[in-house]
Amino acid sequence: MNNDDEIRGVKAAINSFVETLERMRKLLGKEMEAYSSLPTKTPVVNAFHKVQVCTGHNIDALLELDMVLQDVLNERIE
Repeated sequence: MNNDDEIRGVKAAINSFVETLERMRKLLGKEMEAYSSLPTKTPVVNAFHKVQVCTGHNIDALLELDMVLQDVLNERIE
């Protein structure tokens, strides 16, 4: 069974999602900086940081999946 088109579709979706997550991670960093200067005991900075770290892990995992899918496509060409 050759599902190269489906794999390419997944790869395209991954790339689009990674771009969105990268923008989100940058925005979270800016918000974290803005809130860190406020004299408050609210754990909002910690929450922003946790989400930023998780977003980074998700990006890494998606990029790894993208590389694996590319390897699958490359093996089929050879």
